[in-house]
Amino acid sequence: MLNNIEFKKFDLIMPGIFSIISIYMLQFILVGLLPIYKTALTGALILFYILLLHSQFIKEQRNYNLFRNTITYLFIFISIWTVITLISSVIVLIHNNGLEYILKRSSSVGKLIYFLICFLQPIILPLPEPVTIMAGSAVFGSTYGFIIGISGTIVGVITMFWIAKVGGNKLVNKLVEPKQIEKYKKFIIKNEIVVLIGLFILPILPDEVICVGAGISGISFKKFIVIAVLSKIITILAYSQSLQLTNLI
Repeated sequence: MLNNIEFKKFDLIMPGIFSIISIYMLQFILVGLLPIYKTALTGALILFYILLLHSQFIKEQRNYNLFRNTITYLFIFISIWTVITLISSVIVLIHNNGLEYILKRSSSVGKLIYFLICFLQPIILPLPEPVTIMAGSAVFGSTYGFIIGISGTIVGVITMFWIAKVGGNKLVNKLVEPKQIEKYKKFIIKNEIVVLIGLFILPILPDEVICVGAGISGISFKKFIVIAVLSKIITILAYSQSLQLTNLI
């Protein structure tokens, strides 16, 4: 009986957390959203959670599942909307001011911003890796530029690999152009390990294409992560040390 009560409480906690996070994003992050849409979505989230509580209280499982799923879908929708908005803002800022300027101005959270940009690059952020790593190294020094850069990039690479692995071809075709995946397969089919290392080091294909191609090609995660880590150590170390080498020359 105790386990059953705890399970029900957890079922109420997660939709509540989703609702609170969604309302926070609507009110404090999506600042450009029209007030009428903010009010409507916020009201809908509150209403659905109240109905969820009522369904739980009177033990109507069908209605409970309906309201829980609705809150979850709203949370996913608002989260995606927020991520797209934030990425668009970052791209505009970088284009107008330069990444190095942004990292310098955001001294308190600059390292976190740098990590997040490195993380998002292999997933959805269309920024060249050399630009990001060199800017981070110029602001934080070559050591921190390398450590934060390699950490964010590897986490992003792993994330994109598993998105492709779990999502399959349907999701992949939405994230990456099919022509690029076919191009990847032509490279990889001859010599998996050597070609993967070459693709990661040489700027032939974007990292997201390489990760997606590896995710749907059947390569083991252990082999992929070893190749990715070794390759990224080489490239990111080179980029992070390039400014010091230039000054020495």
